[in-house]
Amino acid sequence: MPGPGQSGKGRRPGSGRPAPETVVVGGGGERAAAFAASCAELGWPVPTFCSWRDAFDAGLHARVADGPLLRIDSPSDDPANDAWLVELGGGSPPPTGALLPFDAWYAGLARVLTRIDEQSRHLRSRLQNPSELRMMFDKEFTAQTLHNAGVPVPESFSTTDAAGDTVDGTELLARARAAGWSQAIVKPRYGSSASGLVALRWHGDRIIARSTVEVTDAGCYNSRRLQTYRDGRAIRLLDALSRQPLRLERWIPKMSLDGATADFRVVVIGGRARHVLLRCAHGPFTNLHLGARRGNVATARAELGGRYVDVLGTAEDAVACFPDTWYAGVDVLVPRQGRARVVEVNAFGDFHTGVRWRGLDTYQCELRTFVAARGNRFDA
Repeated sequence: MPGPGQSGKGRRPGSGRPAPETVVVGGGGERAAAFAASCAELGWPVPTFCSWRDAFDAGLHARVADGPLLRIDSPSDDPANDAWLVELGGGSPPPTGALLPFDAWYAGLARVLTRIDEQSRHLRSRLQNPSELRMMFDKEFTAQTLHNAGVPVPESFSTTDAAGDTVDGTELLARARAAGWSQAIVKPRYGSSASGLVALRWHGDRIIARSTVEVTDAGCYNSRRLQTYRDGRAIRLLDALSRQPLRLERWIPKMSLDGATADFRVVVIGGRARHVLLRCAHGPFTNLHLGARRGNVATARAELGGRYVDVLGTAEDAVACFPDTWYAGVDVLVPRQGRARVVEVNAFGDFHTGVRWRGLDTYQCELRTFVAARGNRFDA
């Protein structure tokens, strides 16, 4: 009998039925290795991987002909994919390290997801609906969808004019002032991983912006070091970013824990909040790859008391807006007063090593719960 990680049909522990074959569309790298390791630990068959390029070239069709379980993962584990998606979306790939033209990147992503949908829509065994993944990468659409469903989100407004063009930094700031705000978060409409984010504050004529973007004569570059811009330099930063669609959200102060700003990443699987991370930082951005650290969830839960239930419920309500998607990672902030609010729904926000729910990592929980819900019937 094949052992974990070997070829052949695996069997679900506690059942006499074989575990399903799994096909993953992804970028390779750490995520692919982690998913394969999770399958091996469960005793499932070795997953089959299909690159995003192969999926676009109709290479997925033959791989899913026998009705396997299909999972879609991030293309960005392979950096070359980002440049390819920009080209596919009609843009010009930027120099290494430069900020992506996210509107073109998103257009390319949407084209590939459409191809994946066309090749796999006959399956009953898709963990995600490609159309819903595309929606999640449009922050404007996602926030409006959540708001319409009664899920709390920060106040926001569009940064485009009547012709659909993004306004410049001076006009953007004027709109925020007119709304009565004193601070805001500026995001690319189609961005991810905190790329292109700006935390903006103002008082009178004084403006201060903190961002992961470094503005040079050659353009805008990503930096893992937080940059500070003041007054006119802050406006020039906004001008540089406004060459592509942006989103402006009211900056709501997050809960403080042990002197750090903190929020939650909640992985919702099968309609339930399962894995929870507390992210802590001494700055406006709590993304772990920018130097934030994992905090103690039990401590935060004790600090929040009954409000912690609201964190989980709010995350579940957010993913319920995408009913054909089995899982997603939801970023939830808890203000000093009032209800928890969703700031992001992450289509690929489940890559979190060392976090377990009832002994299962995120990947294992996704597979196990999906199999249980479908009764292991995956034929087309």
